[in-house]
Amino acid sequence: MRLCRPVIYFVSCRTKGVQGREVGLFRSIFQPLDPNIEVHVKSAPHNFSVDEFIQTRNSGVIIGGSDASVYDSLPWLPKLQSFIKYCHESHIPLLGICFGHQLIATTLANAIVDKDPRGREFGRVAVDLTVAGMFDELFLDIPERFWGLATHRDSVVRLPQNPDVKVLAETHHNGVQSLAIGGKTRTVQFHPECLAEDIASRARARQAALMAEGFFKNEAEYADFLAHLAETPDARKVLGNWYSKLVLWR
Repeated sequence: MRLCRPVIYFVSCRTKGVQGREVGLFRSIFQPLDPNIEVHVKSAPHNFSVDEFIQTRNSGVIIGGSDASVYDSLPWLPKLQSFIKYCHESHIPLLGICFGHQLIATTLANAIVDKDPRGREFGRVAVDLTVAGMFDELFLDIPERFWGLATHRDSVVRLPQNPDVKVLAETHHNGVQSLAIGGKTRTVQFHPECLAEDIASRARARQAALMAEGFFKNEAEYADFLAHLAETPDARKVLGNWYSKLVLWR
């Protein structure tokens, strides 16, 4: 019998406020895993306080994506970094996604994050597990190569050697797609919560900008990109693994 209801704390890092679609995606994944689960949402730029975090036995923290960059001078970033250190040092299961991956890497592993010299990584990408990734609980029952959905311009471009930091996955575009830092902190650059339609919606909204950037060279290439978007069920398993293997009964 459980000692308490499981709680996932999702920290949104969107500067324009919490996005309902993003929160809904996480709830649609976690609640089928456990009908008793609670997903509590906080906005790092707007209403987040470390004091509001209530640690329970079956609790974990997700730090999500953002329209900001980790190297921006934003007043809420130092507070969020302090919270990351608190979670890590307290052995609270912590998962960073996209911006969260980058911020955890800079905060705990002294990584350097910058605009990726190879340009934007966007769409359905092949993710390859490293040897460490093949044996990590985050990727349990996930193939050595699987598909994930990505949308980012910044990347971890330098990662100092540290025995407590392991690279778990990489893509052809970016060599640091996932990290394990100690026993309870994990990060992924790709978006395990997203559906193909979320990427398609972003492509439609940003078509002109993506064309100007050179990501799409012409209309035919843009149409081909949309036509080949597909779901990535193996990537979605990451969230279930994190919950069942790193959050519950810790």
